[in-house]
Amino acid sequence: TQSTWGTWQHMSAVSTLSPKILVLGAGVSGLAFAAAAARFGLQVKVFEKLPDFSPPNAGATMWWSALHALEGIHLLDQVLAKTVTPPATVSIIDSTNSNTILPGRANAWHSPWGAPPPLQTAIHLRDLQEVFIKCAGIRSIHYGRSVILVDQDSERVRLQFEDGSIEEGDVLVAADGVDSFVRTLIYPPPPVQYRMSASQCWQGMLSQPGRISSEHLRTGYLQFKGSDLQFSIYPLNRSHVYWTAKARKSSWSGSESSENLSTLFGHFPSQVTELLALTPAVDIHEVKCCDFEPLKTWNQGRITFTGDSVHPTMLFPDVSLAIESSVVLAYLLSEFPVKVALDTYWSSRRGRTANVNRLAYAQDRKRDWKVFTAFGDLLRQKSIAYTALRKAAAYDPWSAVGFSGSARPAVKMTETDKLPPGWQW
Repeated sequence: TQSTWGTWQHMSAVSTLSPKILVLGAGVSGLAFAAAAARFGLQVKVFEKLPDFSPPNAGATMWWSALHALEGIHLLDQVLAKTVTPPATVSIIDSTNSNTILPGRANAWHSPWGAPPPLQTAIHLRDLQEVFIKCAGIRSIHYGRSVILVDQDSERVRLQFEDGSIEEGDVLVAADGVDSFVRTLIYPPPPVQYRMSASQCWQGMLSQPGRISSEHLRTGYLQFKGSDLQFSIYPLNRSHVYWTAKARKSSWSGSESSENLSTLFGHFPSQVTELLALTPAVDIHEVKCCDFEPLKTWNQGRITFTGDSVHPTMLFPDVSLAIESSVVLAYLLSEFPVKVALDTYWSSRRGRTANVNRLAYAQDRKRDWKVFTAFGDLLRQKSIAYTALRKAAAYDPWSAVGFSGSARPAVKMTETDKLPPGWQW
């Protein structure tokens, strides 16, 4: 593996000098790391406690920053080929009269409010994880392996599993989610204090688009806003429409059943009520949306973290930070000795992730849920956190680790640019 982007080649056989890396967790962050590590010729083993590949029937959104990261490991085309809508901004709609407050714009980079727009794309979690697995290689992922003990010394990390087996490696990357088992083992008490969202959150998936009006598959990403309610629609592919719903907890006293949601959002436009009526109750789920204060360090010896295990946010259902951190970590481990790589990883990512964590928390707590009927009112009254998050969406994760970008294809787009390579109508 060479360090220059323009001359990088994917090696079928990994170098015997590269560190052996153990990854705990085969979710988005763990698989994104495994895919990036494979691109850089690293030896990786991923361990997942679930018995087989069974991602939830749900979607995920990604900022343009995550697409920057994927483009850096040559997976942007494969991911965009799995989506039905090109990267775009979300259309914000007044739920009371269906007036468009802020129109969505596909392939847009400039925005009227002076900051980059929140350009994003949405994808089914299964499709995203399958792209990562295909890149990493299915043989590198081991299901049905539940860890009960983590140990390390100055040279090695050891994992002990429920079946008594032991695995050793040079580095452990904990990607085991917001309730990380590894984090509870290596950080002294008290444990992290979870901060729950001020809103009740749900997600749903309609898997039979033939039963729904084609408008949902034509109009891109839609977000309907009410005084205390929010409903977002994301066409994922030709066979799935994903949606999320939020209600201020102060205005919600029911359960997550489809009947109650239909009543709660009954006054919303037909796009919302139709989706709720057609989505099977079994595919509607309440979501635990929470975070915790940024940790003072991510590394303990040869153990580090990525994704929600170390920097969760209130930005449900976005997975951008997880992808950013995972691919940057893989690159650093391929280029530097373990200690240098882990120290650089933490120092280059802590500011970015802490900033987004705090902005998302501020938006969740202080967000003005009033629906503005004039674009000018929207600009004047939106919070600082809301505008700052739009700037954060355009972040290039490679910039913090010293890439000039001269050998990589430019990702930044203008209004006159073509759609990203790999997109097909």
